[in-house]
Amino acid sequence: MMDTPNSDRRRAFSPGPWAGLAAALGVGLASFFLSTRHGMGLGNDSWAFTLPALAQLRGESVVSLHHPPLLGWLIWGVSAASGSDVVDAARVIQLVATVALITGVHWQLRWALPQRPHAAAAAALLTALCFPIVEHEGNVGSDLLGAAFAVWALGLLARHLAAAAGWRWLGACVVVAALALLNRFAAFGLVFSISVVLWLHRGRPLGRDFAIALGAGFVMVAPCALFLAGNMAVTGHATTRQIVWNGIPWDRIRQSLGELSLWYLPNRLAGWPAALGLVLAAAVALWLSRERWRAAPATRALLATLAGFGLAN
Repeated sequence: MMDTPNSDRRRAFSPGPWAGLAAALGVGLASFFLSTRHGMGLGNDSWAFTLPALAQLRGESVVSLHHPPLLGWLIWGVSAASGSDVVDAARVIQLVATVALITGVHWQLRWALPQRPHAAAAAALLTALCFPIVEHEGNVGSDLLGAAFAVWALGLLARHLAAAAGWRWLGACVVVAALALLNRFAAFGLVFSISVVLWLHRGRPLGRDFAIALGAGFVMVAPCALFLAGNMAVTGHATTRQIVWNGIPWDRIRQSLGELSLWYLPNRLAGWPAALGLVLAAAVALWLSRERWRAAPATRALLATLAGFGLAN
């Protein structure tokens, strides 16, 4: 019997993958409860988010110099709307970020690998198991929300690359990336990666792609740039963080390559030159095998986006 559109639709919404997502969310919510039942933890950076929120609740004007202001604004908004303590408001935001992170991972792989729904369920479950341990979702901080923004930006960009007329996906990606940078300065890597992928993905970097990448980059950094300009106008300092434009930080690149070599090579062969050789060999192998690659457009778009993010970062 031939498949019909209805049968395809039934397969797309079969209970298996959604049961996997439900299990991942169950694990994530259970770990969230266990990590926050005695209250949220406060790290060195936590005051950079809670103190501005407390000041805003008192009607005072605040200048946030250490971190971008988005998380502080969110904590203030949730606290003002619910009448709750700022730490309880932060707990609500962390809970939403946890759910967004898990569902974002699942959504990407369900879309890119529709014939392998268990891959999406396994990835979501692995995220639910590992991420609270790695990022301490029981603490007040912007890491968890930043990770959720990054995962959704990655998925939206992959959808844009796979769609013939997917400008709405690019628009959503740019908005999410702008929010990520307004949430955390480290998200500049996310913004830069998106611009690089847009610039290079069609293989015509000196044409329209360059203008698109440049324009998207300006849009993504504009909200954070306005915030820094406002800080400069009020205090004379854009931020207390040291931001120095002195070329490529080769020491960090060498360190990253050195760690990469330890994963794949014996200790006596490890070192950043060997790791650089591995990366170049992998790039050559990928280039030589491109004609034999028959991946579906969605899978190809996701893998191309992942490769672009890895190279840019």
